[in-house]
Amino acid sequence: MPRVVALHGFIGSGNDFDPLRECLDSSYEIQSPDLPGHGKLAHQTHLSDYSLDSHLEIISKASGQDSGPII
Repeated sequence: MPRVVALHGFIGSGNDFDPLRECLDSSYEIQSPDLPGHGKLAHQTHLSDYSLDSHLEIISKASGQDSGPII
């Protein structure tokens, strides 16, 4: 099953992609993580939680790098 990792913009959240989930058929797995400062991760306690490394870790987990192609 192809996995789509959808990343929201500056004032968005992972929920912004709920309409995309409804439009694509069930053969796609949609991952739309909240990035630090947004959605479920709105209030982080450490400045390092907002670092590029933190963002990349969240994206890496969402992509499931060992689980097939990423579109």
